[in-house]
Amino acid sequence: MIIDGAHNPAGIDVLKETLKVHYPDYKYRFVFSSFKDKNYSEMLHGLETEAMEIIITEFGHERAADARTLYEKCSQPNKSINKDWQAAITEGRRKTGDKEILVITGSLHFLSLVREFLIREDA
Repeated sequence: MIIDGAHNPAGIDVLKETLKVHYPDYKYRFVFSSFKDKNYSEMLHGLETEAMEIIITEFGHERAADARTLYEKCSQPNKSINKDWQAAITEGRRKTGDKEILVITGSLHFLSLVREFLIREDA
């Protein structure tokens, strides 16, 4: 599992390049959420080219994008929506098999929540 703070299109590009360099023989499953004032359409488009699946979610913040809006902007055929971000991560972890990596990315605020959740879960 990788937690990455790619919160804009340039960050997504760097994330994809890093994955290709360090994990070229792996498939990537993404959990994604974003602030609504970010260029999430372009971010999703960047992920779509590398993803075996994108799990779209949302988190509690006044600037957070609605999961349904993100889902509708995502053209990846293998996508799902789970408005409960903790359940989305649990789902992603459960689905991720050998030679696959779960990559959680999007809003930095979202990732701070994810980090705390994972610390509690793995304690």
